[in-house]
Amino acid sequence: MDETTSMLWVSSRMLVVNAGVRAAGLARALREAKLGHVADVVATLEQVAIVCEIALTDYAASDVERAVREVDASVSESDVRGREIVVPVCYEREFGVDIDDVARERGLSREDVMALHVGRTYRAGFVGFAPGFSYLQGVDERLQVARLASPRARVEAGSVAIAGSQTAVYPSATPGGWRVVGRTPVRMFDAKRERAAMIEAGDVVRFEAISRERYEGMKDEIEQLDAASVEGARSGAREREASLRVIHPGTFASVQDVGRAGWMHAGVAHSGAADRVSGKIANWLVGNDDDAAVIEATMSGPTLLAMRDVTIAMCGADAAAVIEQASGRMVEMPSERAVTLQAGEMLRVRGYRAGTRLYIAVAGGAEVEPVMGSRATHVASGVGGCVLRAGDELMVVDATRAARDVTRTALSTFVRDCAARRVLRVTMHPQSRLLGADAVEKFFAGLWQVTRRGDRVGVRLEGARMTHAVGVMASHVTLPGDIEVTPDGGAVVLGPDGPVTGGYPVIASVIDADLPSMMQARSGEWVRFAPVSMSEARAAVREQAERMKTLLAGGGA
Repeated sequence: MDETTSMLWVSSRMLVVNAGVRAAGLARALREAKLGHVADVVATLEQVAIVCEIALTDYAASDVERAVREVDASVSESDVRGREIVVPVCYEREFGVDIDDVARERGLSREDVMALHVGRTYRAGFVGFAPGFSYLQGVDERLQVARLASPRARVEAGSVAIAGSQTAVYPSATPGGWRVVGRTPVRMFDAKRERAAMIEAGDVVRFEAISRERYEGMKDEIEQLDAASVEGARSGAREREASLRVIHPGTFASVQDVGRAGWMHAGVAHSGAADRVSGKIANWLVGNDDDAAVIEATMSGPTLLAMRDVTIAMCGADAAAVIEQASGRMVEMPSERAVTLQAGEMLRVRGYRAGTRLYIAVAGGAEVEPVMGSRATHVASGVGGCVLRAGDELMVVDATRAARDVTRTALSTFVRDCAARRVLRVTMHPQSRLLGADAVEKFFAGLWQVTRRGDRVGVRLEGARMTHAVGVMASHVTLPGDIEVTPDGGAVVLGPDGPVTGGYPVIASVIDADLPSMMQARSGEWVRFAPVSMSEARAAVREQAERMKTLLAGGGA
């Protein structure tokens, strides 16, 4: 390994390599090497994050370190530079809604702003914030402006914007506070492309000014290609019979599976079930593989109509649910047990006695179109899966495959134990040293209350304010379970749809064995944290998996 390169485990399954300007080239080489135990490789400006599988052992972690050193030794100077990309941009005022303000603020004309923006070559530092959002370094000093004081609720897809020394293209319509100076007709992110993000870390980017007429022509061509692609997908789809109709989705419900690995470098979060243990058990009960898609219902459950005989199972939140038979008779629907709904019967989930997320598995799995190798829904970006709405119909290929049975009492106890832990084990993050001893002491000494400000992106906690003097940090890779400390001293535990990169300091990371408990905690409940070593965190995941395997094996195949 290069003498300037060092590596450090920042959590039990994320190894960070300080590679300097070699970061993008090393990340590409590591992805191409397809190392064992590695799920994702992500480059930031000067670091490479190697994200490993959840079931990582200490021995496997050592193997990963050795493999990274071997790959690093093979990376040459020519590997550092990425592709050269030219992005066409229309700088008309209709698209560059801030271009006149930028010009006035910097004492320039609109033509000057356009010329300065086009006249530079930019380097893609990293991808984050949203799928395909690439942070480009190298804005001319004469063009550098601060972000808007109040972010816009919506910035249109394709908007080209500036913030300080960076420029970027918004790949989708999202909130944003950067100064918009133009728009491109080119799609910067497309989940169907082999290279989903048009710009990746290390790429060299130039902007080319185009007229409004050319913009409209290119936009029309792209839309026509999209229409042809959609029509082709429809004609190639196989006939399937709907198995379940959503009468009411409850508070919020989406389709999830074990998540999509391998796409964090394109800004795509792993997603998947927030409580992976409950999702896997529900699938096992109806005879599915672990990676089959399930329904994740948050805060309250759905009402589902069986359009044909279908076997289902519920797991996770302690739900009060009934089956409404065709005669109108109500029969209790048990959790942690497979039940066959007859055609015309309805599952009504009335409420949760404990927990926040219920998983409903259907024999055969919910058949939504896989995107980037997964059926999981990334809610914020709309990548993959689907958010359920009244009237939706779920397709299932094999709706009545043989169910499995177990000793329900023991399994229910295991599920509740996984979901109800309120002393959550964490591994310390190296950035905790930046926050200071006082902040760390408050973090461990106090109780933290779960607030209503939580979703699949993250859960906001309230407790003792961890005052600190850490300002804006260089962006770093984040994972579900990472606990960010906000500028006001609060804490946010990142969830499965959390951002790939973040700028707030991370004080610690909830271990993977305890993350289901964090994601099942209800608003108003209290948690506290206890430190463990990296080895203890990895061992806890193995112990949890072995206990689940023993319980399920006890029920037979």
